[in-house]
Amino acid sequence: MDTKALRQKILDLAIRGKLVPQNPNDEPASVLLERIRAEKQQMVKDGKLKAKDIKNDTVIFLGDDNLHYEKFPDGTVKCIQDEIPFELPQGWEWCRLRNISSIISKGTTPKAGKNAYIDGDIGFVRIENLTDNYSISHEDMKYISNTTHINELKRSILQEHDLLITIAGTLGKTAVVRKENLPLNTNQAIAFIRFIDFEAINILFYCLIISSNTIKNRLLLQTKVTSIPNLTL
Repeated sequence: MDTKALRQKILDLAIRGKLVPQNPNDEPASVLLERIRAEKQQMVKDGKLKAKDIKNDTVIFLGDDNLHYEKFPDGTVKCIQDEIPFELPQGWEWCRLRNISSIISKGTTPKAGKNAYIDGDIGFVRIENLTDNYSISHEDMKYISNTTHINELKRSILQEHDLLITIAGTLGKTAVVRKENLPLNTNQAIAFIRFIDFEAINILFYCLIISSNTIKNRLLLQTKVTSIPNLTL
């Protein structure tokens, strides 16, 4: 039995909503997306986000012609049917990751490079620390000082529920940051996504989506062709 092919088949069924029966009583995704949009606007008012953080947020919808369209903040609408890989079950919706997140960023290399590593303090996540079961391994973990963590690498301090994605060398490997992993920082080969409503969003499901051949192949189309493959933010 080709277990790898079987796993991909199961993943493909899961991301299409065909692995288990759908519950007609579940809240439609459109309601969740509208709630997140309102929450992001409130976060701007409260100073937790800047206006520029939501200026590119869009809404994807199904037109009367059964084609998918994207509405932009300036009111313009564009057909994006060529981006839609498959049809969704009733109640599901397509959206951009930026629309449901507060941060999409990546890590940084300390100014001192490998000389910044110390015996133990703040975990510094590298590609090899991301496991095949979407978790973070502390085996062979490198560590940086709290000073480097807070002062030099402040913008890449990780939080619980962050979704990690490798974007250099090995592409598309994922993990979810859990409370027991913290404190953590990460290097430039790993991007992280911080969702607005992590309680309503199944972050592990995003790991499964990205692990599927259907989506991973689309990610690879965005790869920069260099000596080391890179996936832009």
